[in-house]
Amino acid sequence: MCSPYTDVTILIYIVGELQIAFTAAFGVAAFNIFVLSFVWYKMGKTVSWPKTLDIIFIVLFGILTILAWTLPENRDTIKYFANVIINGGLALGVAITWMAGHPFIRSYIEDNVGVEGSTYPVVKHMVTRLTSMWLVAFTIMALVSLPPAIMYVNGNPSTTAFTVCNVISYVILGCCLTVAFWLYPAYFEKHQEDIAKNYEDEIAEWEKEHPDHEFSQEDYKYEVNA
Repeated sequence: MCSPYTDVTILIYIVGELQIAFTAAFGVAAFNIFVLSFVWYKMGKTVSWPKTLDIIFIVLFGILTILAWTLPENRDTIKYFANVIINGGLALGVAITWMAGHPFIRSYIEDNVGVEGSTYPVVKHMVTRLTSMWLVAFTIMALVSLPPAIMYVNGNPSTTAFTVCNVISYVILGCCLTVAFWLYPAYFEKHQEDIAKNYEDEIAEWEKEHPDHEFSQEDYKYEVNA
């Protein structure tokens, strides 16, 4: 999910060249969306193409790549603000697409339950919770990335602060991935009947509209496929 993000930080440290780091991240994002994801879609392994998050990534790293190559004299400025732009851009992208009715989590859930199944109230509950978590996480990560940028603007750049804030961001990212792929699915499967009680009217209405769907069958239990 976040491989282009990972490439940037690693390459900035190893290579030390923003142009190469951002171009590589943009290349990974482009290859993912136009090759891997597209082939997967054509093979019928995924319901939708392109994925919302893939679009956000390619736009973000496209902008950063252009800035890095056209403004080489501002290399340090771009470096210290890169993570603010990336994390803030992810938060903004998630918020905008969610408000537009396309939460990025839903496109992945659809691959498991189909477009129709993704409208099931209990599934929508899961989509809302996970999308909210990532929105909060990206926002916090953007704020965590701010101190090194502010220090740079004030004439006190600190590589140590830059490194520490990156580590904190990756800890947050790791925690969210753990929750999204392991902890929350386990919680959801254990408590989905209790969750469903909060949506009894919505579920009854949904089942009337989709009487033949497997979710409408008696005693059906949705299994999270992480």
